[in-house]
Amino acid sequence: MRVLVYGAGAIGSLFGARLVASGHAVTLVGRPEHVDAIRSSGLRIEGDRAGVVALPADTAIP
Repeated sequence: MRVLVYGAGAIGSLFGARLVASGHAVTLVGRPEHVDAIRSSGLRIEGDRAGVVALPADTAIP
């Protein structure tokens, strides 16, 4: 399934990362500073399912 998460803050990024880990195609849309950080470093998730997730991010709906 293809999913668009509008809001790449803490909660939107967490949901996006979990969806990617489940095999879904996810694009995050968020503020430029969040998008730049995600593009350059991916998402680092800490906790029970820690790791780094790479996923597309943009500042507008593609």
